[in-house]
Amino acid sequence: MSIRDRLDTAINKALAQGHDVIELDISTGDYEDLTGLVDAMDDDELEQSGIDLDAKRYRGHRLVLDPDLPESGIIRDDGAEALPDDDMAVLSERGKPAPATQGQD
Repeated sequence: MSIRDRLDTAINKALAQGHDVIELDISTGDYEDLTGLVDAMDDDELEQSGIDLDAKRYRGHRLVLDPDLPESGIIRDDGAEALPDDDMAVLSERGKPAPATQGQD
């Protein structure tokens, strides 16, 4: 699954669940893949793609390049959720508070 497919899936899933997409955290590898896609597009394709690397935006959502990020993710209004893998399963979650510990004296 391409980075663009994964971004679209993550954005659409978040929006369908009623979340506002805040930003898309992009790993270095995924950003390079996105740059390669842009380089291969003609002007009409680029305009229709929703990708604007100069403004760091995809479909109107802000792209944030994070070289320390192991995998790209999507920041929603209620926290972070990783982009789905080929099977559309969420790989991991980041940015959410740690669960409270119980029973500690």
